[in-house]
Amino acid sequence: MLFYYLSDTTADSMKKKIWIFLLGFVLAGGLGAAYIWFYVYNKKHKDIENARADHTTTATDLITEFEQNDTSANRKYDEKVVQLSGTVASVIPGDSLSSVVFDEQKNLTVTVEFLPAHNEVAKNLKPGNGVTVKALYVGYVFDPLLAEFGEKGDIKLKKGSLVEEPR
Repeated sequence: MLFYYLSDTTADSMKKKIWIFLLGFVLAGGLGAAYIWFYVYNKKHKDIENARADHTTTATDLITEFEQNDTSANRKYDEKVVQLSGTVASVIPGDSLSSVVFDEQKNLTVTVEFLPAHNEVAKNLKPGNGVTVKALYVGYVFDPLLAEFGEKGDIKLKKGSLVEEPR
């Protein structure tokens, strides 16, 4: 019976088949969109501020680790929460997000982008302040060619929050 239905090639029958195919295609697309919305879009994000740090280190030690073996350091910290202590070199203020740069006078800097709730605290930090922050490691950028011209690489962390007040 199904074979007969599929092999029928009259004009009305072909129109029905096209409509059934289009309806199935739209239904499958709608189910796919519902899956993405329900499971991917509404996925809980990691609460970095209240999460336990996977690694605790200083800015100097982190930079040294990347200088010695950037591949293994990148693998070690990838998408991990890092608690970092260091001396603020500069603050990059923004309307909703501000960043703090730790510069240990080496070929790399560490940049921590703060959460919007901690934006005002980050803006008020001064160069020379010793602070401890907690943030999510997101990447490492270094180009040896640019380093020859004095350009520094950067270790990037985001969703930062202040753990310990400036000292």
